[in-house]
Amino acid sequence: MLVSHHEAIVWPLPRNLPGTLTHAATAYAAAGLPVFPCVPGGKHPLTTHGYRDASTDLARVRRWWRRTPEANIGIAT
Repeated sequence: MLVSHHEAIVWPLPRNLPGTLTHAATAYAAAGLPVFPCVPGGKHPLTTHGYRDASTDLARVRRWWRRTPEANIGIAT
């Protein structure tokens, strides 16, 4: 959650994301941002229902990226 009512900005993600897409996807999910895997180098979802499958469930996110470690990260907004 990004908050700024003349207070310090609260940013839920680490300043430096980990070096792999798998670690970055789990960092986003852990911060509460629902993610889903996309075709490597593209934007087409790899899941059946696309952005509707987005999840913050760390076990699910890890499973997706274990299957396709080079998958791009989609973030449902």
